[in-house]
Amino acid sequence: MKKCLVVPLVGLAISFALPTYAQQKDLADPQTTQKIFALCKANDEAHSDNDAAAVATLFTRDAVLVTTDDSGPIIGRQAIQKYYTDLYQWWHPKNCVTKLDENAAHLIGTAGNELWATGEWNETGQGKTGEPLPIKGHWACIYVREGGDWRIRVAAWYTNPESFILINKTFAPQSAATPSPSFALPTYAQQKDLADPQTTQKLFAIGKAAEEAHNNHDAAAAAAIFSRDAVFWTPEGFIIGRQAIQKWYTDLWRSWHPKNHIVKLDGNAFHWIGTAGNALWATGELSGIGQGETRDGKLWPEKPIPASNYWLNIYVREGDDWKVRVSAWAETAASVILANKTWAPQPAVTPSPTAKP
Repeated sequence: MKKCLVVPLVGLAISFALPTYAQQKDLADPQTTQKIFALCKANDEAHSDNDAAAVATLFTRDAVLVTTDDSGPIIGRQAIQKYYTDLYQWWHPKNCVTKLDENAAHLIGTAGNELWATGEWNETGQGKTGEPLPIKGHWACIYVREGGDWRIRVAAWYTNPESFILINKTFAPQSAATPSPSFALPTYAQQKDLADPQTTQKLFAIGKAAEEAHNNHDAAAAAAIFSRDAVFWTPEGFIIGRQAIQKWYTDLWRSWHPKNHIVKLDGNAFHWIGTAGNALWATGELSGIGQGETRDGKLWPEKPIPASNYWLNIYVREGDDWKVRVSAWAETAASVILANKTWAPQPAVTPSPTAKP
């Protein structure tokens, strides 16, 4: 599971000559791509069968799963299985379909042992009285080769805001699915793929630059942290290229005014992808407050409301600098529900039938 956005997002102008997947030279070979398709199909079948064990087998032992249900990152195959076991106690999806953007998986580095991909998913669950609840979302994954197979090392599965609203209207709030304390789960501190301190400080500087750009509503500065051919996944869909990302932020900040943005990094850690030292991944949370702007220029609501989202980034080295190559984010469940309450249409005030004119 995973649109009533805090503010309406404006579509991208199509006057740009944007980079496309077809123009990229990092595409996996057809045989590898078919294996990723097979992994997606296995996920669809396991999810449609509500089979938590089968879902978990698609992940590496030390995998990280990021969702939008306020449970935070889930670390380790065993904890991921527990998460899905709890989920299927009340959510029974069928007809699950995972789509791969542009039917393409992308190589990370040159060794051929790591890939990234993004896409969309949709499924149909059941409400309390058995009524169908069609929902959808988007995802981003990092895959690693294990022998002749591929498994998910990092996954971000995000539910679109309008799907959250539909589920929230149907079900009472569910307690977050959390790993059993009896498990000996892998922790960030136990992992041996952590970036060195010097690299970590450079990437922390990117997070700081993102905070300042958001607080200053500076679209050019926000886009500058991305690579030229970056892929930026939002609840609206994917945006390709630094120029298009800048346009997206320019349009967003005409009607949404964020403040006090804070970027948090899960485990205060960045993780190497492969052994070449040219790519990293990280997950985290971004929080802040903000106000929307009406067509007549008034800020609404009168007081800023809190907003937060979870994110997954892939970073690549460009000379001595690092840039964001892939970024996927989505609002947390609490933010979606609060925004829906704040911007829900108010019923018209009508005179009481007993009142005298």
